Amino acid sequence: MDGGLSDNLPIINEQTVTVSPFSGESDICPQDDTYNLFQVNLVNTSIAVSPLNLYRLTRILFPAHPEVLSQMCQQGFDDALRFLQRNSN
Repeated sequence: MDGGLSDNLPIINEQTVTVSPFSGESDICPQDDTYNLFQVNLVNTSIAVSPLNLYRLTRILFPAHPEVLSQMCQQGFDDALRFLQRNSN
């Protein structure tokens, strides 16, 4: 069974870095500018209920053009870089 259906973000200890393609409470995830009143916990992943996350969900089900996918990859790189800069000692 796919881990996304049972435990999408296994946490080993307090030093585990969590990564998600959806805006929410993961260590590395998109930082949306919209204010979100609701968070949904789906198979151990906190996901903000927002228009941008709904868009991201549609991109999983219906892949976008290569240019859009390239922008999404760049956003993931920027999210990881922001995490590293915020947590560097």
